[in-house]
Amino acid sequence: MPRPRKSDQERAVRWDALYVTAADRAKIKAAAQAADLSVSRYLVSLHRDETPWRDLARAKVVGALIGAERRLEDLARMVTDGTSEIDAVRLQAQLLDIERSFRREALLPGAVRGGASDEEGEA
Repeated sequence: MPRPRKSDQERAVRWDALYVTAADRAKIKAAAQAADLSVSRYLVSLHRDETPWRDLARAKVVGALIGAERRLEDLARMVTDGTSEIDAVRLQAQLLDIERSFRREALLPGAVRGGASDEEGEA
């Protein structure tokens, strides 16, 4: 028995009218993979209300913000208490660690870089 036909409103048709550069295509493809969608479904979902991957991305960012806030709170308490001695190098290292872990957890673009520091990678 054949499959029932979709209505005209539900039927999708091929649309070959998209012109992009190789760089744009790579970015779109990477974003679609990150959202666990095909490129076509990803592009269509950007214009619909059906974007469950946005909620997931938002949840990751909020979780990373909460984690960073807790670590910054602990660091601020340690600096203002005066109970433990902290030097500028150690403080900077801890702040950089908080920033890097936030980037990793929130999956921000450019979060994973090689090299010793972010400034060297951009020079």
